[in-house]
Order: sequence, then C-alpha cells, then structure tokens
Amino acid sequence: MTKQYDASPTIAELHKTYTKFGVNLVLGPIGGGKTVGIIMLLLVIMNHQKADDRGRRRTRFAVVRNTRAQLKDSGIKSVFDWITPNGSSVVWKDTEMTLIVSYGLPDGTMVYSEWMFRSLDNEDDARKLLSVEYTAAWISEFREVPNQLLTDIRSRTGRFPSMADGGATWSGVVGESNM
Repeated sequence: MTKQYDASPTIAELHKTYTKFGVNLVLGPIGGGKTVGIIMLLLVIMNHQKADDRGRRRTRFAVVRNTRAQLKDSGIKSVFDWITPNGSSVVWKDTEMTLIVSYGLPDGTMVYSEWMFRSLDNEDDARKLLSVEYTAAWISEFREVPNQLLTDIRSRTGRFPSMADGGATWSGVVGESNM
C-alpha cells in the first residue's frame, strides 16, 4: 500500500523555506502534522544532499527526544509509519537505536542515511549526543528540551559528511512541538 503525504499550509511553508535558516522550529496543535512534516523534510534533505566522488548522498541525522520512553513510543513509531524497516534498504539496528536507509536514485547516485535516535534521560546521554558529527538534527517536542541543547546540537551539525567528502548541502536543526 502506498501512502500519500499532504502537508498542512504551515508545514508546506517549512518545506519551501528550510534552506534559508539553520534552525527551523514549528509549533502547532496536536494532530497538526508537525512530526510527519519533519520526517518528510529529512527525506528531502537526504535526497538533495550532493553526491560525493563515489556517487553517494550521505547524511546523518540525530533524532532527539526528552526520554527514551518518549522516543520509542512516539518518534521511532512515527518514523516507522513512513520508513518501514525491511532488512535490506531500510535496516533498524535496535542496540544502536539507529535506522539505516539506502537506495538508488534515477540519476545513478545512492542515498545512504543514518538516523540516530537519542534520548536525554541523563547528562551522559547529552554528552554522547554531542560527541557525534551530524548533517542535521531533529529535536522532537523541543519545548521539553533544555534551550542550551539547541545551541549545542547546532554546533554538531554540518560536520557530516566531512569537507573532504564534499560537506553537507544543508545543515541545521529542525524541531516540532505542541503549543
């Protein structure tokens, strides 16, 4: 079964303007399509990443939520609704809490994206989050996350792929939250 995605007007505006800003945060009502809109935006970012010398469009995303339980109960389930692990082109590594997505595009390039799901249950979790190089980060329910984390995680984006491999086409932080 094929799903159809229709963005709300606010999310459609985000999809059009995200390249202008390094931090894109969306507030809205429960059920307003914010989470799915961010998932779709990350898909756009990974498909539009410039290819390296070997024809690979590589991205790495941090997907952040306040607690591990919230991450599992909402963030991961929402992503799996649209990007379902199948053991070949979409692989879920449960012990690493990482989703690997890879597929070819009609232009002959290959998309390869890591979605690293990370919680902030304690200070050690935050330190681990901030020790990795990312293309971009998605902070889910950002109003529940300390403000300093926005600055800290922003400093970790744009570091993957490395400049030697062409750098990130777009980098930054995206997030959604209920009002």
